[in-house]
Amino acid sequence: MKGNTLMLVASFLLLVSIASNLYVGGVENSVSTGCIDVNGVKVCFIELYEKIGTITIHNSITNESYTGVPLHSIIIQFAGVNEPEKHSYTIIGADGYRKTVSWNDMKSGILTENNRVAFENLPKAFMVRDVVKIEVV
Repeated sequence: MKGNTLMLVASFLLLVSIASNLYVGGVENSVSTGCIDVNGVKVCFIELYEKIGTITIHNSITNESYTGVPLHSIIIQFAGVNEPEKHSYTIIGADGYRKTVSWNDMKSGILTENNRVAFENLPKAFMVRDVVKIEVV
C-alpha cells in the first residue's frame, strides 16, 4: 500500500513537471517569435514598426520617457474593433501578469521595442513586460 502511494505521488509530480515545461516552452515561443496576439490576430513587431511607426511619450509618474508603437493605433489597425472607446483592454505578459486599461489609457500608451507597455499617466505596475496578448474586453 505504501509503495503504491509513493508511486502515485511520483507519477503526479512527473506529470506536473512535464505540464509546466510545456507551458513555459509555449510562452517562450510566443515571446521569441517577435509577435503578439491582438484580439485573436497574430501581429509581428516588424509589421507594427513598418505600418505604424513609433512615438515617444513621457510618464508623469516615473518621470521617464519611452519610445514605441502607439497602442491605440495597434487596436485600430489590427483588432477590428468597432467603437474602441466602449471597450477595456487587457494586456497580458508571458508570465501571466495582466493589467486592464481603458481606451483613454490606450490612447496614451505604447508598446516599446523591448516588448513592454508604458503609459503617460499610469504607474509602473501597469507596465506589463514581455507582452504576448492584448484582449479586447
